Amino acid sequence: MARYKYHYYSHIKTKDVGTYAEMYEKYKGKYTFWCGDIPPQEDASGESVGYRLDIPDMQWTLAKWGKHKCWVDPKYKYKGKKVILVWNASLATVACVDCGFETKTVPKSKRCSKCESREFVYLREGKTERLMDFRSEKEIEDAETPTPYNHYDLNDT
Repeated sequence: MARYKYHYYSHIKTKDVGTYAEMYEKYKGKYTFWCGDIPPQEDASGESVGYRLDIPDMQWTLAKWGKHKCWVDPKYKYKGKKVILVWNASLATVACVDCGFETKTVPKSKRCSKCESREFVYLREGKTERLMDFRSEKEIEDAETPTPYNHYDLNDT
């Protein structure tokens, strides 16, 4: 059983499973390593986005998540290379635009549990990466004033 994107679970057949530290020693250079909650995916421009763990200064990622479950994933590839996903290995958070409440992921209801807002920003290491607006067209039309984005500077990327 594998978990993807914080709350999607799937039964998979995998070539290998272990801890991040074990799998890194075994497969470094052959596979790329990513957070299972933010796996590699192509965005609209064709670039891959996700939370990659095997970065040049990656010793801290091994220290932080080295004991986390990790698996060779049959679904994802990065530049034609198979990937290994690590369970729960993200520093990213999501914050409500209106009240600033932070959580690991957008709630399934797509509404903030504190103020019912449907607009969120995706934060990584304290910086805003993108706005996620789950309002319907009708909700946007009915809004009296545009959202002020009081809590986050969307140009600070």
